[in-house]
Amino acid sequence: MELRSILSAALDLLRPRKARVTLDSRSETHSAAADVAFAHGWQSLQHEEFREAERAFRIVLEARPDDADASLYLGIALAGQARHAEAIVSLRAAADARPLDAEVHWRLGISLRETGKLFLAMSSLREALQLRPGLYAVEAALDELVSAAARSATRTSPVRARSLRRVARRRSHRYTRRTMPVSSRELRVGA
Repeated sequence: MELRSILSAALDLLRPRKARVTLDSRSETHSAAADVAFAHGWQSLQHEEFREAERAFRIVLEARPDDADASLYLGIALAGQARHAEAIVSLRAAADARPLDAEVHWRLGISLRETGKLFLAMSSLREALQLRPGLYAVEAALDELVSAAARSATRTSPVRARSLRRVARRRSHRYTRRTMPVSSRELRVGA
């Protein structure tokens, strides 16, 4: 009898559509349905089925509003659909829940950049680099962002533009020093 109930529960976990239909906040299977929806959302995200992933992670967040992973993955799914303004809300919730997660700050920075909030994006990307130094994708995004901010500041404030150009120059030199092969470095020093 116990084996039968275990197998029944396992089959329920394998049927995400049935679990989604029976999702009710008063039912005992609420947590199990959220787990199934999370697994389905993760799988959809891996296959870049962003709408399906969004739907699944919204179900998870209905059941568990404080789930930082679901908030992060919902933000990724929304950003994958180019709905960055909505993604920012979800990613900020994830950043509040997990302030020491570099990926959350990186994703938030990318969405902020896409909505045109360049200085907030720079702050978020810098936070990601402080948490995990050496993330070259984040460094490249931050370099690009600093350059874009310098170009946009040139039109508004020459003083701010000079400051941003100086920061961009320092960042680009630091980046090339780290990524330059040893043999090139030796040639450059010897020349």
